[in-house]
Amino acid sequence: MKTGPSQLLLATTTDLIVQLGWGQVSTRKVASAAGLSPSIVHYHFRSIDDLRRQAALAGVQAAVEELVTSLVSSDDIARGITAGFTDLAATCGSDSAMILMNEAALAATREPELGRCLATLWDDARRTIADWLRAVAPHIADPDAVAATIAATIDGAAIQHSIDPRTRLEAIAEQLTILAHPSPSPEGKAPPDEH
Repeated sequence: MKTGPSQLLLATTTDLIVQLGWGQVSTRKVASAAGLSPSIVHYHFRSIDDLRRQAALAGVQAAVEELVTSLVSSDDIARGITAGFTDLAATCGSDSAMILMNEAALAATREPELGRCLATLWDDARRTIADWLRAVAPHIADPDAVAATIAATIDGAAIQHSIDPRTRLEAIAEQLTILAHPSPSPEGKAPPDEH
């Protein structure tokens, strides 16, 4: 299938963000790498900021959605979290994916629109995880809080693993399972909600 100029520019920009870093990606460099005129870049995108933002969001969204889908596809908390972190390990194994996520997160601290878009992306992820928890783990008193913890742990673990590949993702997954699925009380029931 033939790739149009906008798709080519997005893919090229993603590659350059990974190779050069966010701030080094310019209209001229994208056009040169894509084999197109700089005027084509301006025709399809409002600015280089817009192009970088769209390219990064597409990559980050694909990675996050894949992780969340793996996690919520199971009807068991332990299996779901294990599946999610298995996918996270595969994502962490891809230098390109991790660099893109880290570059986007850093750029979001300086670019409000990118920050809002990433916040919405993670908000959607948390909501999906919370809905899954309500369905498979009705004993959890505050599924929104647990979902936020899972999402934040995924994000943080990915960053830690990119810095130190010795980070034990399987151990983190095990601890998350304990948090989300506490042992039953001696009477065989989950601890009551004290609120």
